[in-house]
Amino acid sequence: MSSSATPFTPTGIVAREISATVILPSSDELSIRLAPIHLIQQLEEYRADEAKVHLLVGLFGGAVLGILGNWATSDLHITLESVFLLLIMILLTGISVWWLKVIDRRIKKLQDRIFNKIAQRTDTSGMTYPHQ
Repeated sequence: MSSSATPFTPTGIVAREISATVILPSSDELSIRLAPIHLIQQLEEYRADEAKVHLLVGLFGGAVLGILGNWATSDLHITLESVFLLLIMILLTGISVWWLKVIDRRIKKLQDRIFNKIAQRTDTSGMTYPHQ
């Protein structure tokens, strides 16, 4: 056996040393903004609500398209009940779109609050800290 054998790890896999060059961006590009965790959690809750409402828009909008598609491709007569159902689905789609816009406005307000509230100041050492 040779003493210059390839080193093995405990799992039997050959271990090698590799190296890579690390290039750091300038200190201005490395600045970090800290945000209160409760605002980030609230933003994620709004985004989860937004996803649910997107599903409702797709559900009710798909129902409208389904009814219209059935009318266009079938020999059945358009009944009062189907017109009533179509109007309900259109109303629910409209309400869902309105709700989606309300949630989107809340998200934008909260994002503005997060990014505007966390103004940065720089001290003499070049470090940045959240301004209170």
